[in-house]
Amino acid sequence: MKNSQNVRQTMMKIINFLLGIEQEINFKINDWLKHDDEAFQQTVKLFNQLAENGWKDHHDNFTDYESKDTDQIAAELYKRAMSYFKGVAA
Repeated sequence: MKNSQNVRQTMMKIINFLLGIEQEINFKINDWLKHDDEAFQQTVKLFNQLAENGWKDHHDNFTDYESKDTDQIAAELYKRAMSYFKGVAA
Protein backbone atom coordinates (compact mmCIF):
# COMPACT_ATOMS: atom_id res chain seq x y z
CA MET A 1 0.00 0.00 0.00
CA LYS A 2 1.74 3.17 1.14
CA ASN A 3 4.75 2.02 3.19
CA SER A 4 8.21 3.08 2.13
CA GLN A 5 10.62 0.87 0.27
CA ASN A 6 12.71 0.53 3.45
CA VAL A 7 9.73 -0.83 5.40
CA ARG A 8 8.91 -3.30 2.63
CA GLN A 9 12.51 -4.47 2.39
CA THR A 10 12.58 -5.02 6.15
CA MET A 11 9.31 -6.99 6.00
CA MET A 12 10.74 -9.12 3.19
CA LYS A 13 13.82 -9.88 5.31
CA ILE A 14 11.60 -10.88 8.25
CA ILE A 15 9.45 -13.06 5.99
CA ASN A 16 12.52 -14.71 4.47
CA PHE A 17 13.90 -15.34 7.96
CA LEU A 18 10.67 -17.00 9.08
CA LEU A 19 10.54 -19.11 5.92
CA GLY A 20 14.10 -20.32 6.56
CA ILE A 21 15.59 -18.59 3.53
CA GLU A 22 19.30 -18.02 4.01
CA GLN A 23 20.33 -14.36 4.27
CA GLU A 24 23.12 -12.56 6.10
CA ILE A 25 20.80 -10.72 8.48
CA ASN A 26 19.10 -13.84 9.89
CA PHE A 27 21.26 -13.90 13.01
CA LYS A 28 20.30 -10.30 13.84
CA ILE A 29 16.61 -10.91 13.17
CA ASN A 30 16.66 -14.00 15.35
CA ASP A 31 18.34 -12.10 18.18
CA TRP A 32 15.88 -9.21 17.86
CA LEU A 33 12.75 -11.35 17.88
CA LYS A 34 14.04 -13.39 20.83
CA HIS A 35 14.58 -10.22 22.88
CA ASP A 36 11.60 -8.14 21.75
CA ASP A 37 8.42 -10.06 22.49
CA GLU A 38 6.22 -7.22 21.28
CA ALA A 39 7.94 -7.33 17.88
CA PHE A 40 7.47 -11.09 17.74
CA GLN A 41 3.76 -10.71 18.55
CA GLN A 42 3.42 -8.00 15.90
CA THR A 43 5.13 -10.27 13.37
CA VAL A 44 2.59 -13.01 14.08
CA LYS A 45 -0.21 -10.45 13.81
CA LEU A 46 1.17 -9.23 10.47
CA PHE A 47 1.32 -12.77 9.06
CA ASN A 48 -2.21 -13.48 10.26
CA GLN A 49 -3.53 -10.27 8.73
CA LEU A 50 -1.82 -10.98 5.40
CA ALA A 51 -3.34 -14.48 5.45
CA GLU A 52 -6.78 -13.04 6.17
CA ASN A 53 -6.24 -10.76 3.17
CA GLY A 54 -5.61 -13.84 0.97
CA TRP A 55 -1.83 -14.36 1.18
CA LYS A 56 -1.59 -18.17 1.20
CA ASP A 57 1.48 -18.89 -0.91
CA HIS A 58 4.82 -17.47 0.21
CA HIS A 59 5.89 -17.32 -3.44
CA ASP A 60 3.25 -14.63 -3.97
CA ASN A 61 4.37 -11.08 -3.34
CA PHE A 62 3.06 -10.15 0.11
CA THR A 63 2.58 -6.54 -0.99
CA ASP A 64 -0.39 -7.67 -3.11
CA TYR A 65 -2.18 -8.46 0.17
CA GLU A 66 -1.38 -5.35 2.17
CA SER A 67 -4.03 -3.23 3.78
CA LYS A 68 -4.21 -0.23 6.05
CA ASP A 69 -3.83 -2.59 9.03
CA THR A 70 -0.79 -4.39 7.63
CA ASP A 71 0.80 -1.06 6.72
CA GLN A 72 0.44 0.09 10.30
CA ILE A 73 1.87 -3.14 11.75
CA ALA A 74 4.75 -3.12 9.26
CA ALA A 75 5.62 0.49 10.04
CA GLU A 76 5.70 -0.27 13.77
CA LEU A 77 7.82 -3.38 13.20
CA TYR A 78 10.24 -1.36 11.10
CA LYS A 79 10.53 1.26 13.83
CA ARG A 80 11.16 -1.41 16.47
CA ALA A 81 13.70 -3.20 14.27
CA MET A 82 15.67 -0.04 13.55
CA SER A 83 15.62 0.87 17.23
CA TYR A 84 16.89 -2.56 18.25
CA PHE A 85 19.55 -2.80 15.54
CA LYS A 86 20.88 0.63 16.44
CA GLY A 87 21.27 -0.48 20.05
CA VAL A 88 18.35 1.43 21.47
CA ALA A 89 16.03 -0.57 23.70
CA ALA A 90 12.84 -1.39 21.83
